[in-house]
Amino acid sequence: MKRFLQVASLVFLLVGCSDYGSVVTDTEIQENDTSVTSNTEGELKEENKKLMKELEEKPNVTSDQLRETMNLSLQIIQAMLETDYDYLESVTASNVTINQDDNSFTFEEHDQAFLQNIEFNTTDYSYHHAEEDGSIVVGFLINSSALEFIYEQNGDTYVLSSYATN
Repeated sequence: MKRFLQVASLVFLLVGCSDYGSVVTDTEIQENDTSVTSNTEGELKEENKKLMKELEEKPNVTSDQLRETMNLSLQIIQAMLETDYDYLESVTASNVTINQDDNSFTFEEHDQAFLQNIEFNTTDYSYHHAEEDGSIVVGFLINSSALEFIYEQNGDTYVLSSYATN
């Protein structure tokens, strides 16, 4: 009799702890998973369309612009290292001042010292892009520092309008 009460208590306990009303079928799980995937796919497609539209609106850099501004960047780095003020004066925008006393540029927004002790074998090209205003941005990594040149068009050529390092 004692054994019967133990078994009956165990069965009663197990039945009381079960929740038969909340049984979820595989079909319901698949339907929920599909609706989540559909929402996610729809959101991703919408996001993709939005990004593609932004890319189409953004100006592209031509191969000539890329070549010209890349070469100009490397020549400007070399001129800074050699303190070639004449060359630097010839490739900077009219709003840029070269301070020969402290070897620095004065741009509209900030002052920036010339680069010093740069080895070209530690210089890596990083990026190139055109801005909506027509300026072209060229980025380099030198050791662990970022270097960014910004050029504006002056007639048929590009001139340095700003540069910054971090």
